[in-house]
Amino acid sequence: MNNNISDRGAIKLAEVLPSSKVTSLDLIGNNISDTGAIKLAEALPRSKVTRLYLSRNNISDTGAIKLAEMLPSSKVEYLSLSNNTISDTGAIKLAEMLPSSKLTELYLSGNAISDSGATKLAEALPSSKVTKLDLVETVMSVKRAPAIHVMSEFKMELVPNPSMKFSDETKLQQNKVIDALTRVSRGLFLPNPAVSVDGAIKSGQFYNSGLGVNKMVDAMKNHNLVLRVSVSGEHNACAIATHEDLTSNAIISSPSGSFSLGISGNTIRSVDLI
Repeated sequence: MNNNISDRGAIKLAEVLPSSKVTSLDLIGNNISDTGAIKLAEALPRSKVTRLYLSRNNISDTGAIKLAEMLPSSKVEYLSLSNNTISDTGAIKLAEMLPSSKLTELYLSGNAISDSGATKLAEALPSSKVTKLDLVETVMSVKRAPAIHVMSEFKMELVPNPSMKFSDETKLQQNKVIDALTRVSRGLFLPNPAVSVDGAIKSGQFYNSGLGVNKMVDAMKNHNLVLRVSVSGEHNACAIATHEDLTSNAIISSPSGSFSLGISGNTIRSVDLI
């Protein structure tokens, strides 16, 4: 959950983890660097944590290596490190420790892992317990134009269809559905800093969503919801996507601008302003 706790908050959490009953720790998008990651890693062997979410932070190889070293003596079965700054060095260390860990799921999408790191991870799979390895949108061997940060951010949110009128009872039910989907979304509805790549405005981080497009489409259809997509700051635009738009992965347009959703494998991975 994004509360921007930073390293200071991560260190405090690490101090109390060994005496807590927490089994699932969600620290997605909290501006945690290697300093916080190392302290969390050191606390894992004495904790009950089985699921650790560290996507969309500032963790590099240093933090990834420490986490890898602590895996064999921890209870962690699910580890998400998507959208950090981990390279082949961190990936190779994770691969080395996989066979002696309890990990069944490892998420590394949106990092700077090339063919070399990906190969080492693949080679470690047969001797590990891992049944799911996510390397979608890693750099791999593709050369990309540099991303330049801009003073804008993307946001997506589910809202009642503004073209319709609803009773108070219906509105209450819609809000309950929206809250429930937001809780399992793992960052899909959090602000995402924008970048410019070859002049195109794109979301700066890949989404690691726990909410599949199919599930979202069903909720939108059954409860008259739409997906509002916007960018604000240096660039400003807003458009509405219906469940039909998501099903067909259509361009979402309005007088203020148009958006393209990068849907891959039943997941929204990115947003582009077009």
